[in-house]
Amino acid sequence: MDEDRFKKVVINLTERLDLDVGINPETKEEGINIKNIPTSFDVEFIQEHKSKIIPIIKELKSKHVQLNISLEEELYKGLLEKSEIRGEKIEDYIVEILKNEMLYVEH
Repeated sequence: MDEDRFKKVVINLTERLDLDVGINPETKEEGINIKNIPTSFDVEFIQEHKSKIIPIIKELKSKHVQLNISLEEELYKGLLEKSEIRGEKIEDYIVEILKNEMLYVEH
């Protein structure tokens, strides 16, 4: 698998499984915390590529800030509908809206 595709797979896994890097208290070894339920394929992939995955997760976590927001139900439904029309996850659609707003403000 080429490096770009590998990174995309790791980004997907990180988002889907809420992956983070931590230290095993027993072994003091750096490892990957899996917060959501993985498939057996996910576990196998993570085990096989752990040393390549950890730096990517660290990079992702250093560049992103997690933000939890509360939306009125009607606003959420409207955003969800528009994101589905575009074939995007609602989170990606909201980020795109925010980025466009920042570009508009800067000009």
